[in-house]
Amino acid sequence: MAPTSPPKIHVDATDVNMQFAQGTDALAKENGWPVTAATMSAQELTFPDANFTHSFTAFAFHCIGDHGTAAKQIYRTVKPGGTAVASVWVYMPHVAAMQHAHWRTRGRDGPMPTLLPLEDYQEKDLRAALIAGGFEDGKIKTYERDFYVAIPDLVRWSQLAWSYLGSLPSGWSQNDEDKWEEAVSDIEDQMKAGNGISKNDKGETVLRMVACIAVATK
Repeated sequence: MAPTSPPKIHVDATDVNMQFAQGTDALAKENGWPVTAATMSAQELTFPDANFTHSFTAFAFHCIGDHGTAAKQIYRTVKPGGTAVASVWVYMPHVAAMQHAHWRTRGRDGPMPTLLPLEDYQEKDLRAALIAGGFEDGKIKTYERDFYVAIPDLVRWSQLAWSYLGSLPSGWSQNDEDKWEEAVSDIEDQMKAGNGISKNDKGETVLRMVACIAVATK
């Protein structure tokens, strides 16, 4: 019997951030990957109904806002019998350090950065969102996995983390620029100890991250 050719696949990648989508599209073209990337909101997917055999939503539900609508879009675009995989971080020790720097340099009266939610997002919340989207509870399986991130240069990491996670919905302000070094220094101090933070034998800062992965069948 002649060997069968592997099935042809195509991946549609989306992100609300235009730069991420453009970067993915450029990498796909450079490497000849069967991937098309587009800027698109998770709550407003433009794909046809029952379009995908698999849908992957990577570490987004805990920071995208309207979880139920996003889940409905996943359910709508997956074929009957298809699979949806959604992952979220249920524990991230660096978030408390970022929030501390935010309150120290901006006070407690203003809005929190979008990527630093005050409320934890747990397995029950992810499951509830998928059920609200249309998936049956009995067809959702969840798993937890620990991940460890080693940070060789804590000063550099603090700068990068604040530049990415610290932005407010309204963008950066003059106050943020004036207090930039204070915020970064505060993050560095907060990251030297705390739950989920340790040192390895190389002297690197190690973060214990916990992910929840849900696998739902339509």
